[in-house]
Amino acid sequence: MPSACRSEAPCGRLSSQCLKRHWRVYDGENSLKSIEAPESIRSRVSFDRFIVHPLVNESVNEHVARVAAQKLQDKVVGSEAKREKADKRGGKKRSDQPAPAEDKPVMTAQVTVIGKPELEYLCQLAREAIKAGNGVPEKIAKEIDDRTDEKELKKNLKERRGTAVSSTVDADWAHRDCSWLGSS
Repeated sequence: MPSACRSEAPCGRLSSQCLKRHWRVYDGENSLKSIEAPESIRSRVSFDRFIVHPLVNESVNEHVARVAAQKLQDKVVGSEAKREKADKRGGKKRSDQPAPAEDKPVMTAQVTVIGKPELEYLCQLAREAIKAGNGVPEKIAKEIDDRTDEKELKKNLKERRGTAVSSTVDADWAHRDCSWLGSS
């Protein structure tokens, strides 16, 4: 069976990626755009663009903003636990890790799909941690750890997700199994 339908004949299989793109770009009746749903953000640099830049615009030191954003990104995307486990096996301590460079954007290895309400919540968390940590990177990391128990963070992000249609429809479909379509 071909991977994509190229003929006029009906196709019994539809790529979930194609379907999701259609939902995002369709501009007709009953589209996401017609109900004025804000789109979710698909980017490798969402944390930089929606956390670091707003904080820098509020006169927060860029290095401090990047430390906070990187810490939050690690917690949300899950790379912090993986990095700590790898460092433990390699005999590294936290202090051995280089701090993020001031001019290097905070980015993920792959595209993340996250809604605007979730990013606004994370930016607020970073803002509060920076204020409580008096702008000291080590204190900020500790403040973020203290404020973001893994289960509580997931719960808070899910609550934000429910506040915008884009997050409940658009972003969730990016992670949903479309087995009902007959695709894997």
